[in-house]
Amino acid sequence: MKRWSFLIVAFLLVLSVVTAALAEGEGDAGDAGAAKTVIVNAGAAEESAEFKTIQAAIDSIAGKEDKTGWIILVKNGEYDRFTVPKGIGALTIQGESRDGVVVKTLMNTERASQWDNGGINIHGSNVTLKTMTVLAGSSTVAWADAAISTHHGAFGGSGVSLTVEGCTVTGENAKYGIFWDCDRVEVMNCTISGFSNAIEFMCDNHSIPAGETYKMTGNTIMGCGFAVHGYMGGGEGGGVLEISGNTVSGTDALRTKVIVQQNAANTLKADIKNNRFENVVIGLVNLRGEGETVSEPLEANTLGKNCFYVEAIEPGTIDFYSTYRAPQSGNGHWELTGIDDFEVDWGKNPDGTKAYIEDVVAKANAAGSKTLSLTGIDENNLIKTFTWFKDGIYWVTDPDEPMPTPEPTPGPTGSGSTIIAGTPTLTPIPLAPPATGDAGGFGLCLAAAAGAALLAATCVSRRKER
Repeated sequence: MKRWSFLIVAFLLVLSVVTAALAEGEGDAGDAGAAKTVIVNAGAAEESAEFKTIQAAIDSIAGKEDKTGWIILVKNGEYDRFTVPKGIGALTIQGESRDGVVVKTLMNTERASQWDNGGINIHGSNVTLKTMTVLAGSSTVAWADAAISTHHGAFGGSGVSLTVEGCTVTGENAKYGIFWDCDRVEVMNCTISGFSNAIEFMCDNHSIPAGETYKMTGNTIMGCGFAVHGYMGGGEGGGVLEISGNTVSGTDALRTKVIVQQNAANTLKADIKNNRFENVVIGLVNLRGEGETVSEPLEANTLGKNCFYVEAIEPGTIDFYSTYRAPQSGNGHWELTGIDDFEVDWGKNPDGTKAYIEDVVAKANAAGSKTLSLTGIDENNLIKTFTWFKDGIYWVTDPDEPMPTPEPTPGPTGSGSTIIAGTPTLTPIPLAPPATGDAGGFGLCLAAAAGAALLAATCVSRRKER
């Protein structure tokens, strides 16, 4: 009798799960209860339910009443650039593989509107781009043109936020890789190369709220004049811009710059740490207040050859304007690489500027000093150096100086990566969306049946053991 009881229980279990699975499979993908996922496939057949372009998938979401929380999964292939309009929120656009999904940007001078920046335009909130290659040409029209841009002058970036994660952004001498002037942008575990400015932010009307941290972490940036460059100027701020776990390399001829500036009305904290730098200038402008420089740049990073740090304020004073500092370990000298750019032809530095700078540099080198303090001839004749021209003075490491070996740096929390010298090893993310509809219900039925059969067999086996 007990054996039949076990079989009846197993049958009822199967029946209940089958009923639930069939109920789940009812309805279409647009119903509130269905997974909010759409597929883009450049090679899709005409009769396929998959979209052929990323823009078509975005437009379909924009036409729905519910525009929040969608996922666009992009299969390997080559795609045109796209625009995420204002009103779409919590959207993730994820490629099947980093190298297999290629989005072409800045390939021509055609622009759909004055707010079309020639590349991927992000005007929605909480948008995430993941696991793809963004390939940028050199066709720029407007000042904010970029491979990826949040610029939209009509609403000034208010309500716009973006995360770029696990992507390769490659340019052909274009100006901006990622340009932002909005509420929030984070860039993590990306490789960026071939731009004048890899990550540029011009946030006149935005700040990082107190208690929050915006992250530029785990990236590899090569062959760019500026790796991270920009300023904050809106609101009270008080939050932290963290630049950590990155590998950044310039060249002997042109240093790559990591420059963060705050405007007088804004409170910003910069935390530059655990990076691997070579041929890099670290610059902090107007960040001399208590706690505004979270980590000491020369001590908190692994510095290869020709690296140095500049601390400056604008406008300066005769007591402090721009101070250049080289690492205490190692030997080298200061070199004037653009003395003529500091001269009076620019119309702002006083007569005698060139002689003043040459004298300060010569005295520092003669004394073996690793610090240059450049202020002015007198309080009425201040001299702009770093706040004006970033490449005018370099620290040059002696050729025989041994370079430090970078230590492993843990990846950002929850990133699924480990960074060795800032180079990420990404955890693969499966492309296939959760099964829904008839196919999902059928799979669930089979699983339930197998489980129930196993339960019944176990019970019968135990009956026999007795």
